Amino acid sequence: MKKSKKRGFTLVELVIVIAIIGVLSAVLIPTFSGISDKAAKSAAYQEANNALQAFLTNDDNTELATDSYIKITEDTDVYWFKYDGSKLNDVEDDHIPNMTELENSTATFDSYSYKVITSTDNNDLNNKVTIYVRDNS
Repeated sequence: MKKSKKRGFTLVELVIVIAIIGVLSAVLIPTFSGISDKAAKSAAYQEANNALQAFLTNDDNTELATDSYIKITEDTDVYWFKYDGSKLNDVEDDHIPNMTELENSTATFDSYSYKVITSTDNNDLNNKVTIYVRDNS
């Protein structure tokens, strides 16, 4: 009697392995997509903080009013940050200001007037930093 040599995997073994891989990917893919969103928001925060520091060191009037805003535009993503007098805070989606931009680099929101300062990255014209400086006068 000859013994047959068993080679390869059975169909049941292959189905079990594929099912395990499917379950792992269903759990891990949402986790990794959240990480990339957090990384993009963190990069925008750093860019807004750099713009804030550049404004405070280069502007003649180094006082940036409380309730001033910084908007970071990167391709199709827009991030808003609010300056509270000492640091930047993330603006939640339901509190994003609806700025009405006017002529002469000004804007209005909630009956306040803002001076608009815009900077565009020369290497990537889709990336833009806009600072809305609240006019306290």
